[in-house]
Amino acid sequence: MTLSLLFYFTLSSLLLAALPGPSMMLAIQGSLEKGFRKGMEITFGVLLGDVALLIGVIVGVGEVLSQSPNILAIMGTVANGYLIYLGVSSLKTLRHFVKAEESVTNKFNWKTGFFITVINPKTIVFLLAYFPQFLDPKSLWSTTQQMILLSIIFLIAVAIVMFFYAFSASLAKQFLNRPNVQKIMNLAFGLLLVYLGVNGFIQE
Repeated sequence: MTLSLLFYFTLSSLLLAALPGPSMMLAIQGSLEKGFRKGMEITFGVLLGDVALLIGVIVGVGEVLSQSPNILAIMGTVANGYLIYLGVSSLKTLRHFVKAEESVTNKFNWKTGFFITVINPKTIVFLLAYFPQFLDPKSLWSTTQQMILLSIIFLIAVAIVMFFYAFSASLAKQFLNRPNVQKIMNLAFGLLLVYLGVNGFIQE
């Protein structure tokens, strides 16, 4: 593989990782309410989910799933339903100001990040379409070796971007840690998750 190819892959991976999505929103919300540590805990789960998906793509499981529309539909239904559940749970806290230990965000952990990542069929389809564009048929490396290298670079890119968002959100925590502001954030966060879930159902 050429250095220019790796450079373009790294750059595109950083840009793609920076695009907003459910997992990033969870990490940001966790950092805003509970601090950097909570955001990184969710990020750890997201990265584990990405590792599982990338392994599936490398060994061929992803391709099998991509050719099984019924399985992808079921996974999509579960993922969208889970997003709506998380959104509604966040909206429920608007009834009254909840204490830190009662906040729904306190229940978010690495398992939440892992599940929301690994169950998303769009991620599987994306990885199957994205990685082959950067494979070099003339390389001395085998396709599997190239996929492993690209996977490592992709994971590092995701980790860097998620770290940046979680850290930035944790810095803003001290300015936003007020009851009224917390309610506004929970409202926006909850509505956005519900929207993503409902929109996912509509697009299926």
